[in-house]
Amino acid sequence: MSPTEGAPLVNAATAILSMRSSSFDELSAYGEVVDNSIQADAANVKIKFDTTSRDIRKLAFGDDGIGMDAQTLSKCLSLGWSSRYNDREGIGRFGVGMKLGAIHQCKRVEVWSKQQGADWLYTYIDLDEIEQDTMANIPYPVSQQPPEEYASLAGTEHGTLIVWSKYDNLRKRLLQLYTDIKPWAGRTFRYFIWNEGPQGEQIRSHPLTITINNEVIPAVDPLYHRTENTKFPGDPKSEVYDDMVLNWPVDRYGLLDPSLAPEFSDIRIRFSLLPESWRTQSGTSATSLEAAERYIDSKSEGISIVRNYREVWWGPIPYWNRYLKGKGWSRNDPEDRWWGCEILFDAHLDRAFAVKNIKDGAQPLPELMETLKAQMLPSRKTALEKIKTLFAKTKAATKAEAKRKSAEEDMRRAHGEAERIARKTATGLHQYGADLDPEEALDQFIQQREEFKNEEAAASIRNLFETQPFTIEETVWRGSKFFDSMHVGGRAILEYNMDHEFFDRINELLSDLETDEDADPMLIATELKVLIDLLIVSYSRAEANFADDTMLKAGDFIEQIRNYWGQFLKSYINTRDMEQSQG
Repeated sequence: MSPTEGAPLVNAATAILSMRSSSFDELSAYGEVVDNSIQADAANVKIKFDTTSRDIRKLAFGDDGIGMDAQTLSKCLSLGWSSRYNDREGIGRFGVGMKLGAIHQCKRVEVWSKQQGADWLYTYIDLDEIEQDTMANIPYPVSQQPPEEYASLAGTEHGTLIVWSKYDNLRKRLLQLYTDIKPWAGRTFRYFIWNEGPQGEQIRSHPLTITINNEVIPAVDPLYHRTENTKFPGDPKSEVYDDMVLNWPVDRYGLLDPSLAPEFSDIRIRFSLLPESWRTQSGTSATSLEAAERYIDSKSEGISIVRNYREVWWGPIPYWNRYLKGKGWSRNDPEDRWWGCEILFDAHLDRAFAVKNIKDGAQPLPELMETLKAQMLPSRKTALEKIKTLFAKTKAATKAEAKRKSAEEDMRRAHGEAERIARKTATGLHQYGADLDPEEALDQFIQQREEFKNEEAAASIRNLFETQPFTIEETVWRGSKFFDSMHVGGRAILEYNMDHEFFDRINELLSDLETDEDADPMLIATELKVLIDLLIVSYSRAEANFADDTMLKAGDFIEQIRNYWGQFLKSYINTRDMEQSQG
């Protein structure tokens, strides 16, 4: 180097090695490779992890895109070079994403590519060789078949295969990486999987299929409105509010030809309220498994920012509160997981959203951030009102149900002592109904009773029936009988008709004793004694309704005597009431 030449603008080896400390993470690095496949018009992108128990040995990406010729392939690993540099119509633009992402994760990147009717071509970059000064330039592509173990990832007639090896910068645990990558890929590239934009417009000539370790990745809609090509196509759909559209000025700084850029470009804000059946109570209404499978949890309180149909940000907007203190919505509440929001823009507004050259974030500039928030606040307020109203309604219903169950339990305890005594007292074998099948008879009994339509109530009566000889239930029906019973297989269910005058009078007396401070216990005891006497008298009168020569089957006799007994008991009690009312 002559004294007048000066130093090189960049020390390539040092610069490349220092670039390994970029802000990439695993997922954003992988996304850059998928972006290139989409730009190459691939219909299929396949990713394969070759791992040990703890680390990634190799990572391969294959697609069936148009492939690269030798000249393009020779430059594809060159930092800063892009065949689409500053192109604002597609996903790529900056010329550094895929390369920076790759060297952030690993030391060796190999690329095979093939165009229609041409041979497979190969080149690579190896950071160890760069550091050892044995690689000054990217090798010009040579003809070479892809390795057999990864050949099926790429197209047969055309496509590209990229293999990362010497993988030395895995920061996540493998299990966590496998857990995170599926929802990330399905959400980030959802519009390409659907091949349809938010207004029904077709995006490409064909939809995109992403496969990871032989598993096709379903789309994930953060609005929970589109269910096609998702994991749960039969799910209910969210309520989507009317789109909010902002016409925002384009900053033309840095454009190669500013005259080609529009003066304004649209920002579309889409807001949704998740299905009511999922958000009936605070927390997660769906079971934990259902919520986890749909990614509805505390981490779902985010906003999806989408650039040219590709998500570049997911989560709370960075520095949201720093710029907007005192302007409402200072933080996300737990209820915020039950609405969804996405903000869509095209690459002409990259500067307004401060999109990074590695597309792993978007931070709207303060003025835009304030405008976005002002647009979204009314929708969020309406959504939260609906969410909290339903929570309150569900809470009230839950309390009412708990109260009902408590009342049922109180009733159960009231008859529990009699049931216990019957259970502990030996009385010999039951004869009536002994030959009937208990399970069939109980099924029929449950089907005929409205109070056992609930699965929980049905399970409760089954458990009681199976564990004791007599089970007492309180119910109501029209008719003269004040009680009924079902005898089957040595057990019985007794039903008290709480609408009958006998139980009506008993409950009145007990209520007076419990709540009326002026009630006379002696008078109540006397009335209870009268009721017991009338109970026995009415039974005796029912017996007298049968002539000496009456011949009946047991079932017919039982049915008739219960009817007579109830009729006479009702008549005697009514006579008693009339006398007391007349003084």
